[in-house]
Amino acid sequence: AELMSEEEFAKVRIDERVWLRRQRMGWPKYIHHGHAFGGYWERFGETHPEFFNLLPNGKREPLVHPKYISMCVSQPALWQQMVDDWKAKRDENPGAFLNVNACENDTDGLCMCDECMAWDVPNPTDEIDFENRRAVMAENFKTMAGKDYRWRSGIGTVSDRYARYYLEVQKLAQEIDPDVMVCGYAYGNYRKPPIATELNENIVLAYVPGFWYPEDRDVLASRRAEWMGWREAGARLMLRPNSFLAGFSMPYIFAEQFGHEFKFALENGMIGTDFDSLTGMWGAQAPNLYMLGRLHARPDLTPEEVMAEFYAAFGAGGPQVREYFEHWAAISAGIRPKLEGLAWHGLAGIIDEVYTAEMFADGARMLAQARRDAGDDEASAARVKFLRAGLENARLTWEMARVFAREDSTVAEQVRAGAELGAFRESIMTDNAVNMVVANWTEKRYWQRWPTAMLQDKQIVDSLPVTWKLQWDPDEVGADEQWFADDLDTAEWLSVETDRAWEKQAVGEAWRAAHGKDYDGLAWYRTEFTLPAELAGKQVWLAFGAVDEGATVWVNGQLAGAHPFVEPDDWTTPFLMDIKPMARYDAPNTVTVLVEDRSGAGGVWRPVLVVAGR
Repeated sequence: AELMSEEEFAKVRIDERVWLRRQRMGWPKYIHHGHAFGGYWERFGETHPEFFNLLPNGKREPLVHPKYISMCVSQPALWQQMVDDWKAKRDENPGAFLNVNACENDTDGLCMCDECMAWDVPNPTDEIDFENRRAVMAENFKTMAGKDYRWRSGIGTVSDRYARYYLEVQKLAQEIDPDVMVCGYAYGNYRKPPIATELNENIVLAYVPGFWYPEDRDVLASRRAEWMGWREAGARLMLRPNSFLAGFSMPYIFAEQFGHEFKFALENGMIGTDFDSLTGMWGAQAPNLYMLGRLHARPDLTPEEVMAEFYAAFGAGGPQVREYFEHWAAISAGIRPKLEGLAWHGLAGIIDEVYTAEMFADGARMLAQARRDAGDDEASAARVKFLRAGLENARLTWEMARVFAREDSTVAEQVRAGAELGAFRESIMTDNAVNMVVANWTEKRYWQRWPTAMLQDKQIVDSLPVTWKLQWDPDEVGADEQWFADDLDTAEWLSVETDRAWEKQAVGEAWRAAHGKDYDGLAWYRTEFTLPAELAGKQVWLAFGAVDEGATVWVNGQLAGAHPFVEPDDWTTPFLMDIKPMARYDAPNTVTVLVEDRSGAGGVWRPVLVVAGR
């Protein structure tokens, strides 16, 4: 909604679906899969805690968010509930739901109950003390849990546990349908094939490899060995990577290597795919997307033939376009080692470090030559122009990132850089060169992108301090006790910063150490600011970069307004608070923010500005 009209967004979605259908993507035979237990904690957290992971702290509870809780897969009552749910859906939709969805939530297998751990088998490729896993996990959990996922590594590979679980669910469901399929994942710490458990062809597993390309040969060889290990164990396989999440809106190219890995899976028993991670950066990453689509439509082609076909579409400009993308493929291979350990969107956070002006200048020169070579061929010229839009978007994004990376950059400079990028995107809004929604979502995680309309015709007066005061309110008494009062004594309040969530700061770590988990609930932020006398009589606002999840704001003890958490992205959304009625110019102003955070990260985590009407 911040980027395009409903009509523009609808056009982009239609274009996307047309492309998918042209590549023969869809589901001629659909296997129900995807994280199966996202709503189970709400349904059964109180009545059936045995369904859920037993953590090293002795509790069966979510560690971060209910949708990321792992299951106690050795629990027969859980199997029965899954089969009951499947049967209910099957009865409502005869002919559908041919399989039971047994896919774990988006997490490793974490349950440490005796039954689950008894199902595990030592894996010779794990570097763990298998016999002492429980003690190691307990110690890791005590020192790392909540801020570092590496504590999970102590449990080792749990593939035999999950393989046995799939078989138990299948056995139970076969009482209803002897031919039933069970779909699961080969993912996280159960991605490696089982050591001692035999499966069968009605166990269909979606294999989720590591998502980065380009990749070293040894890593690719290990992925292939994992694929073949599951196949040899008797399961049928789907390919379900997250590879096309990588790259942000940069020209990050890995087409041919991916093509060969896709062909390997196809030639070794692949029965289907799920590529739900198509970021759609067509102008910057066209070879990757073309390879993906074309091999679905024409699996008989080799990756080299696909690429030759792609470059031929640029006519006489094709050789130069090939040089252009080979330029970026070489750069991508050099960047790849720096992505190790980062989240799938992590490239966005380091683009100012790994790209240079010369790289973009060389790319622009190559595309300019491709345009000249295309001559009067209008179709080829238009395709080169499309690539040029993707390159310019990448360059402007990089320029914006550089501004934010500078310690001495001002808010005004940051706003201008974002506005320049936004203006360019306005000019190519419906060309499909850039996936505006994905770009915006990612950028909001790394930079304070102010909507152009919010600050248009406004003067940026000042930024509020980064360091504020904080008071936890687990009993939710602050409103009744008027913690927003102008004259409140806050000498005993804690210190917090407003450039990141409280979980990522000392104050959040102290809460976690004392209570065994991150703080979720109400918390109060407070600071002071002054207003110059010349603003008296003008319209004045506080502009909040973002509050996770919802916020209520008081200035000088008076309610200014609220920004509730209603839409899924409200925790990332900038908002204005009109403070003219309660602002003062002869003494410091107090601002108090009641933050409501019920899950995940929380707090005032983006800059707060004072802005005024011009």
